[in-house]
Amino acid sequence: MAIPSVRFFMFEPDRLRELIQEAKAGSAESFDVLVRLHERRVLRLAQRLLLNREAARDAAQDVFFRLYKKIRTIDEDKDLGPWLYRTR
Repeated sequence: MAIPSVRFFMFEPDRLRELIQEAKAGSAESFDVLVRLHERRVLRLAQRLLLNREAARDAAQDVFFRLYKKIRTIDEDKDLGPWLYRTR
């Protein structure tokens, strides 16, 4: 099933919480939605910091790989954005 393009403002906090809970339970589809919700902002920040498009793409990919590995530790009651932007 193809997931349509998503925009962050379309999601209520309760739905974001559900997506994180579903991703924690192993839902690849929910994880993909979380990535799509944040990928533009993560990539833009990386481009501003690194001043190199390829390096920014690599950095953004690393951020989402770390999210995948650490999703079970994420507090679904908190905004995911700050965690993504400070991850190393």
